[in-house]
Formats: sequence, structure tokens, C-alpha cells
Amino acid sequence: MLCSVPCRLLTIAAVIANIALIIGALFIMVNAYGRETYIALLLLVPPVLSIIALRRGPDSEQRKLESAVAKARLRRELADLEKP
Repeated sequence: MLCSVPCRLLTIAAVIANIALIIGALFIMVNAYGRETYIALLLLVPPVLSIIALRRGPDSEQRKLESAVAKARLRRELADLEKP
């Protein structure tokens, strides 16, 4: 995944925030009684899904574009090497 430094820092910050939410939800779940446990489990769903979405990387259109750019660079380098 090609990502600039601010983008990467933002992604890392989002993952850290989601991990903090997961730890908080687990703490609530441990201290909950009865039906509150299920509510605490529901609190785990959004940060887990968010981390999964962040780790999947860019969308398919961006991956195709990056692949096309990489192929164009390789073709240009190959053409440069073939010139005497």
C-alpha cells in the first residue's frame, strides 16, 4: 500500500484508538452483570470492523491504478535498457 507519511500516521493513530476501545469494552464486559455482558460484546463490533477495514488497504480501483503505474515504470525502464 502506497501511503504518504501523514496518511500512515493517521492509520496508526486510528488502529491505536480502536485497540483502546476494544480494551475498554473488554473491561466493561469483565465488570458487567447479566445482560450487560451482551451489550459490552456489541461495543466490540465497531472497533473490530474498523481495524479489519483499515488493514484491507486501499480500494480495488486504487490497487489497479498503482499496478498500472508500476507496469508503466517497468516498461519505461525496459525500453531504456534496450537502447544501445
